[in-house]
Order: sequence, then structure tokens, then C-alpha cells
Amino acid sequence: MQINLSYLQIKSLIEEAEKILVYVSRDASADGVLAGLTLHTYLAGLGKKPALVYPAEIPSEIKDLSGVQAIEKSLGAKNLVISFDYTKTEVEKVNYKVDKGKFNLILQSKKPIAPSELSFSYTGRDFDLIIFLGVTDLEKLNESFEGEDFYLSKPSLNIDNKVTNSFFAKVNLVDPKASSISEILATLFEKFGRPLAKKEAELLVLGLKYATNNFTIATSSATFRAASYLTKILEKDKGVESMQESIEVSKEQISKENFA
Repeated sequence: MQINLSYLQIKSLIEEAEKILVYVSRDASADGVLAGLTLHTYLAGLGKKPALVYPAEIPSEIKDLSGVQAIEKSLGAKNLVISFDYTKTEVEKVNYKVDKGKFNLILQSKKPIAPSELSFSYTGRDFDLIIFLGVTDLEKLNESFEGEDFYLSKPSLNIDNKVTNSFFAKVNLVDPKASSISEILATLFEKFGRPLAKKEAELLVLGLKYATNNFTIATSSATFRAASYLTKILEKDKGVESMQESIEVSKEQISKENFA
């Protein structure tokens, strides 16, 4: 995995985007879903507006984890579109007002628009960047997308560890030697230089454990480097907690001495 060559490009993609879709393959294991949760939490911490889609049942071993409520099964059609023949109406102004709880869309046109000329439909949400986790090719996508145009028109990042990956995205981070997607993300986050939060590190450690059967299969030196990086974050967090507890105890002792 040539992460030294690609991570700056990936970092730039994320920095330039605001609304980001994280799409986890329907074939993903607990590792892929945990990686998706980690990325969703990480992006939210950057001030982004992420959405997390996993079009399958959440694996039983992680369904009770905190944060899984953020997972959606599909993008959903949430944008109402009102259409009419613009060439015949010559709309001059569009406005709206809310009157007694009712939303009124006001179109000012040179020629009146008959109700029969209006049509209504729904479309999915729009995103500045799509990040695919564990998706090997476009054929693995399902009805969550409104056709290939939805994907082709967006900046995209493909993260996977399968040798069958077709490198279909605009930027591809694929490492068949990696034990898991969690391992790839841990390595990527370390390169980014922004410290992970405790929750994010915990999710990735879980992903590594599920993918390697608690580090007994499919491991490499890179796997243990990723685990070491994540463990240091958790140990540092424990150290901070211990320090805070020590400070609170010291404050209590000082208070007792002052009033003794």
C-alpha cells in the first residue's frame, strides 16, 4: 500500500468536502461496519456532515454498540422536486413563506402555471464526497444509488483490502496485504497527524480483533503496528483519566487540611 503517495490526496479530498457519504459494502463483516462507524465519528469531529450507509443487517456481535444508531440502510429519497416546463412559464422570482404552520412556495412568472403542468418527485441527498469501504466494484452497489450518474459525478475514495478490487473510484486506497479495513484506516489516520479520540481508537481495535480472530490469523507486522498505534492512544487516555483522578483527590485532601 503506497500510503505515503496517496494520503495527502485523501486528506485534501476530506478537507475540501463538507457533506460526506460513507458507504459500507453489504458484504462487509464486523470489521467493515466498525471502520464505517469510526470514519463517521472522525468526520463529525472534523465538523463535517457525514452520513453512514450499510445496506444490510448489522452484525449481531456489534449491534448493541453505542453509535450504531447512526447507520442507515439506504440513502432514502428526502428531497422533494417540483418540476414544470420553464421555457413556457418564464419564472422571474422564487420565494416562500410559512403561514399558520403551512409552507408556501411562491413562483412569480410572466405566464400562469396550471396545476396540471406541475409534477412532483423525490431524489436522494447530495454529497461532496463518497467514501466506499469494502466495495470491490460498482456492481456491488444497490438501490441506495440513483444509478451510475450519482457516483460518477462525485469525488470518490475507495478503501478496501480485497485482491479482487477493481480500483473503480477516483482515488483508490487498496491493500490486499492488510488484515482488515480497520488496519488500513488506522495507518491512514496515523499519517493524518490528527490524534484519534478514545472512541475511534476503541472501534478500530475491535475491528482488528474481529478480522484477525483476536490477532491469531491473517496478521502481519503492519497489523501489529496499527494495533500498537491504537493502544498508545488508549493508554494515553487512561493516563489522562488517572491524572485527573489524582488531581481531584489532591484537591479534596487540600480542602480537608484547610478546614482541619
